[in-house]
Amino acid sequence: MDKVGPLNRAIILSSLLLGAGRGGLAQTVDPLAARSKGSATAPVTVYEMADFQCPACRMFTVTVMPAVDSEFIRTGKVRWVFVNLPLTSIHPNALAAAVVAMCAARQGRFWQTHDALYLHQDAWARLTQPRPFLLYRGWFARGRPLHAGSDAARPRLGLYGAYGFAAQS
Repeated sequence: MDKVGPLNRAIILSSLLLGAGRGGLAQTVDPLAARSKGSATAPVTVYEMADFQCPACRMFTVTVMPAVDSEFIRTGKVRWVFVNLPLTSIHPNALAAAVVAMCAARQGRFWQTHDALYLHQDAWARLTQPRPFLLYRGWFARGRPLHAGSDAARPRLGLYGAYGFAAQS
């Protein structure tokens, strides 16, 4: 069983306080924008809660998501928001992948990294030490990503819970 209780509370708290590292002032920009697709004013928002090491999540991304993207997201009907859900009890490399994705998000490359993590899942998912592979694949446009173990990366991972989707209209 995952021991995410204290981490879960820290993530939720940091999500609510968004600007705690910047003098306690809340951000005025959309904190989900970097890992969202579609219009922020779309009538429906779908929250995808997924694990980068999950084979079913990969299958959805590779087979279903292209149709969802073209039919609903690009047409302005749906805003799609990705929420990290690393199930570390069954996917030991999922947290490292989530950290890399969030580092990419801070550099404006979340969706490219998201797609690459799923497309190349077989290359990194079974590695004993995935961090060097994930951090130095060249999926970042500029700068060096945060170290996967850094405290600065952890509050930005997203929420933990059960895999699935939630819609809001």
